[in-house]
Order: sequence, then C-alpha cells, then structure tokens
Amino acid sequence: MLAALASRYPGLRINPTIDLTPRLLSDLDAGEFDVILVGAQVLTTTNPMINLGSVRYYWMGRPPVGGSERPLGVHDLQAHQIITWSKQAALHRPIGEWFIAHGSYPKEPITCNSALTMAAMAAAGLGVSLLPVELVQRELAEGRLVIIPVEPEFEPVEYKAVYASRRDTLGKIVATTAREISTFDKKPRQPDKSE
Repeated sequence: MLAALASRYPGLRINPTIDLTPRLLSDLDAGEFDVILVGAQVLTTTNPMINLGSVRYYWMGRPPVGGSERPLGVHDLQAHQIITWSKQAALHRPIGEWFIAHGSYPKEPITCNSALTMAAMAAAGLGVSLLPVELVQRELAEGRLVIIPVEPEFEPVEYKAVYASRRDTLGKIVATTAREISTFDKKPRQPDKSE
C-alpha cells in the first residue's frame, strides 16, 4: 500500500505505526493519526470507516497436533496449551467468548500481543494459536505448522480503514487506496459506517 500511495501522491509522507487496535483507535481519536487500518470482530468508533474485507483465522500448531482428519471440538482444544492475544488486543475478548459459547475456556493461556510471536511459539511446539494463513504461509509450506480442523470455526475477522472526520481528505484518500488494493475477502458481512 505504501508503494501505491507513493506512486499516486509523490509528496505524501506516511509514518506507519504498528500497535494493538484499541490503542490505535484511541490515538486516532486523540488526533495522533489521520487513518488507521485495524482488524476486529467488533469495532466501536464514531469515525467513518471503509471495509477492507475479512480474514479467516485457523487454529494451528506444530505437527502432529490434532492427529486426525476428524475436526476437533472447542473442548478438545483444552488438551493443548492455548497461545492467544493479550487482554489489550481486540481479538482477546471474541476468542474468550467463542470458547465460552461452546462450553469451554482455556486454562492458563499464554497471552501475547504479537501474531508473529504467537506463530513462532506454536511452530516451536509450545501450544496452539489462532492465526491467519496469510501470516504463516512459509511455516505451513515447510511443515512447521499445520491447520487444526476445529468445529465450529472462528468467525472471520473484519478489517477496516478508519479515518478521522475532523481532518481534511488525507485519511479518506489513504482509506480508499487501502480498500482498492486490499486482497482480503470482500464479501459483505455488515454495512460500512462511511460518509
């Protein structure tokens, strides 16, 4: 996306910041950012947003975790150490609610605020984690991680470009460009709250 913006707007300066969704939303509201790109199953903001699409997350671990072609139930995951998002992350609560809705809850999960670190921990055999395939393609191809079939599946995570309505059109330009080049699944799930 940065290359597309640089090509279209040669004088534009972008200063990317990578952080957890709640902090990014807070900083957007405080005027620190013109636009943020975030993923969450539930996103509450008064700012306009543009849907970038959704990404399906899968439970993964180091082989031979899972052990059969029969999908595991949510309760079966408790036999494994769960590596999940920290409480400050937007996905922490939906993952906990997913377990609870299916009569389970992981005992003493390992929490982390980096998907790459969770993937490395799962590939090292320290537990299982809920990850997007796009993040771990190399680990899957090399056989260091496998997808664990689980039923029911975790709902796809929606990604949005949220821009400050108090500013000029810069945030909207970046948000619109992000939508144009996004490779996420764009099947509509819920209406956008945009201008």
